[in-house]
Amino acid sequence: MNLYPELMRMKKRVVIGSYSFGDPDRIQGNSEVFFQHQKALVKKVTAQSEGDWHYAPEINICAFLDEKFPESAPHFIYAYYARSFTVSLLSKLYLKFIDEHSIDAFVIIDGGSDSLMRGNEAGLGDPLEDAVSVATVALLPGIKLKILLTIGLGCDRFNTVSDASSFRAIAELTRDGGFMGCFSIEPDSFSDQFLQEASELQLKESLFLWPLMAIFWAFDPVAVARRSLTIQWIQDSETVADMQKSFFHNRASIKVLPVEHLPAVAGDTHTTTPPEPSTTTIYKYTHTVLLVALLLLGVTLGHLVHKIKLQV
Repeated sequence: MNLYPELMRMKKRVVIGSYSFGDPDRIQGNSEVFFQHQKALVKKVTAQSEGDWHYAPEINICAFLDEKFPESAPHFIYAYYARSFTVSLLSKLYLKFIDEHSIDAFVIIDGGSDSLMRGNEAGLGDPLEDAVSVATVALLPGIKLKILLTIGLGCDRFNTVSDASSFRAIAELTRDGGFMGCFSIEPDSFSDQFLQEASELQLKESLFLWPLMAIFWAFDPVAVARRSLTIQWIQDSETVADMQKSFFHNRASIKVLPVEHLPAVAGDTHTTTPPEPSTTTIYKYTHTVLLVALLLLGVTLGHLVHKIKLQV
């Protein structure tokens, strides 16, 4: 939740979209339908909505924002299920967002780094959902600022993504002019305190943590889309089934890189069979920003930057 207070301080209007694995159909009460097309459903969620016991973080986030920013309450978040969308369908939704809220900046947020994968790596995490989101924002017309922000670098190693693949992606995007910079949260800063209050996360299991998880990496979605084989394969698909079929067909026709361990594992010959994938600048003239969480895991929505460079 670190970017939100900074944007409020800068007098920006912020619209939050939760592009996640939660089912908005299970959110009831005060939750109007904003968009619906076949299985794709988008609901406008508030603190007064009634959520699914299994997964509905949007309600708690709205309640937290209402408490911290009462002058702009009631807050709302658009909730939609990532696996219901193709590029063409998500484009229709985002164009409706733009028309409804006069949006001129998009910040899409990935918890992890699988959104940076090209498509020929051994492990891809959740490639289709990320590819749809990145491709959609890359193709949107008339947007003054587009940013893909990845957070928690390294957490996707538990979702088959190699850190070596992530660093290669960063290096190649930097070479191609698609890396926009990185930043981190300062300990004991206002944003750090804001995040901790929003999270209240209890760690009940041992987790892999390293310093790079505190760094936020910003990329140009257009450059990420241009580099991505996955996006080339799926961006013209009309249905989710067609998209999945095209992805697996094309991936089967290329040479997939071997599994790469970082740090290297003793005796590793890079011959392991690859796993199958599962289906810093805010401009002064941007008035309404849409934050879209690619993977809203609990309250990871908005784990963003403390220091924002305002370009004049």
